[in-house]
Amino acid sequence: MNQAMSSVLLLSLFLVPSTRAQEASYVLFNAPNATQMDVTGINNSGNITGDFLDTTGNYHGFVRDQVGTLTVFDIPDASGSVPAFPASINAAGDVLGFFFKTTEGITFSHGFLRDRLGNVTVFDAPNAIDTTPTSINNSGTITGTFRDDRNTVLSHSFVRDSQGNFTVFDATTTTRNTQAISINDKADIAGYFGSSSTTGFIRDSRGNFTFFQAPNALVTASQSINNRGDVAGFIQDVSAGYNLRGFVCDRLGKMTVFDASPNASSTIPYSINDRGDVTGYFVDAADGLYHGFLRTRREILRSLMLLDCTRQLLVLTTAVILSVRLRTRTAV
Repeated sequence: MNQAMSSVLLLSLFLVPSTRAQEASYVLFNAPNATQMDVTGINNSGNITGDFLDTTGNYHGFVRDQVGTLTVFDIPDASGSVPAFPASINAAGDVLGFFFKTTEGITFSHGFLRDRLGNVTVFDAPNAIDTTPTSINNSGTITGTFRDDRNTVLSHSFVRDSQGNFTVFDATTTTRNTQAISINDKADIAGYFGSSSTTGFIRDSRGNFTFFQAPNALVTASQSINNRGDVAGFIQDVSAGYNLRGFVCDRLGKMTVFDASPNASSTIPYSINDRGDVTGYFVDAADGLYHGFLRTRREILRSLMLLDCTRQLLVLTTAVILSVRLRTRTAV
């Protein structure tokens, strides 16, 4: 399951309606001097990671443990106002992310791995000018994307094992822009490739690919894979006015396309767990507002409370497609 994409996963944990509402509890928190927070990962122990913007306009990374102790950190080699952007945390408390560094007047991203003791390892994919890690599993295996040509925005993908060894891959020999988004504990990777149109893929631990695309889809973009091999993501449906719709593709290859609400103009699944429950967000066509959703294995859709990033639930920020989010960060 992709922990990097867990802002809405965290939201579902806190906000799923209960028939015993008196047992529900809410934990709201902020980092010191924070004006904005983005929660990007949570592990099974309740350790949380993310980033925040402070009153001086600088971003910082943080880890919050299960008892509420919040540790702020930056990457020493980072440049400008964006020292650290955590993306994922695993069971050991290892935090994966990226940061920006300016060299000879040009700013590029680099990967980092921060262990639970605070030791930081900085890394780049082979021959990379930009490295953007996206997901880490419980064995410490990492996946992500990188660029090796400053004249293009198209990417390759990589796997980095716990010993630091890299395997670089593209979905096909003729296709650039391979986006590895999520890795499970079996080292199966889900993502997508293509530019003007995209195709979903699963890459197993031996390097074998399975490609899939929904009918009538201009875009098929995998966002999360669980330990059973089920994949969740979104499509752009040509037959539905080019709206974004959610999908689940199970380990047997059966694809189900869904909308989180009859009024949804966009449905973006963000994460899938080992039970097959899917969480994400959708946009209401009537007012353009964002809502969270939980789709259970029995296909019961429950709309969560409206996200309002200007109020006290700022810590539970509106989810953004990770592949877009990572590429819209700009260094200052």
